[in-house]
Amino acid sequence: MKSNIDEDNTTHSYTIIDMRTVDCAKFLYADRPEEVIISILCDYKGRDVRMFIREILERIRELVKEETLQSKYIRQLEILSNLRDLQDYVGEEVDKMAFIFDLTKDYRFRQGREEGREEGLKEGIELALEVKFGFDSLELIETIKAIKDIQQLENIKDIIKNTNTVAEFIQKITRD
Repeated sequence: MKSNIDEDNTTHSYTIIDMRTVDCAKFLYADRPEEVIISILCDYKGRDVRMFIREILERIRELVKEETLQSKYIRQLEILSNLRDLQDYVGEEVDKMAFIFDLTKDYRFRQGREEGREEGLKEGIELALEVKFGFDSLELIETIKAIKDIQQLENIKDIIKNTNTVAEFIQKITRD
């Protein structure tokens, strides 16, 4: 990596620091969790990797009391640990430690689960239409894909079970 930039009428130079040579204690014992997680990139001075990771996790636990924020910093730690090929160790140590975080309460988790449920329902409906009504139902697939309401998709699934023709199906979904 270059340690300077020379362009037109300006020159800039800087010192490049290899984080693997920085003593991890500079970050590990900081009072801010953002700094603590950076210690995963530093020289952990021959410590056992798992013990070192546990120290980082304990520091996060000490500094951050709120579960959602703990989860945020742990996720950041996992991402940074990948730069040092330590992500598997971090994941294992997180699993061992009783970080009590109910993932199902996390907004992004719930959002992803709903999107997955919606997508699964749509695929199931498309398959059910094709199996039950054949190629005549393919024209309905774009309409189904546009639906975002889970309850409406659940209703459509039930209507498929209780109809015998595409015309009957269309009549029932346009009525509901």
